[in-house]
Amino acid sequence: MRRIIGVEGAGRVGEMTGRVVEVTGRVVEVTSRIVEGGCRPRRGSRAKAAALGVLGSCLCSQLAFGAIALASGRSQTLRVRDRAHLHLISANGNTLVEAGHATGNLPGNVRVSLTLRSHTATSTFTLSVRGGSIGGHGSGALKIGKKGWDSFGGKLIVSDGGGRFRGAHGQGGIYGAVYRVTDAMNVQVYGTLRY
Repeated sequence: MRRIIGVEGAGRVGEMTGRVVEVTGRVVEVTSRIVEGGCRPRRGSRAKAAALGVLGSCLCSQLAFGAIALASGRSQTLRVRDRAHLHLISANGNTLVEAGHATGNLPGNVRVSLTLRSHTATSTFTLSVRGGSIGGHGSGALKIGKKGWDSFGGKLIVSDGGGRFRGAHGQGGIYGAVYRVTDAMNVQVYGTLRY
């Protein structure tokens, strides 16, 4: 018995067969063994049978090492639902720079640059989480509210990431409200993140 770490999959080469055993999450164990009781070798074909066995063994190894390469590049998908209460860091005309802490299934520190126009809101954001960061932008409609609260809602795009989220991308929705007296902001985001 020979054990090689690889990606899910099974194969059959000559007199070799593969069996896949799921261990945990992204790690998969591939066990290969020679099948007994298969074809009987003809007279004088022992060399051919041995060659097929070696070839089959080499091919199983090649497949397993190819699987290891795929395992490192396999992406994950995360359904995100977070909320944050942000406070004003600085303001420049209609652009507010805000920061705070996000809670939910992707918690971390968030920094947002929000530009408010008469009927639209656009933003860029960076979310710093354990092991990496996620960045992107959003846009949507702005509604002037009552008692100092303006609300907004629209689409959110994740366009980059760092650390364990390198190459992250995704999309979803964003909605929230800005209290124009202090420019404090409550935000909720939802969507799908791939990394």
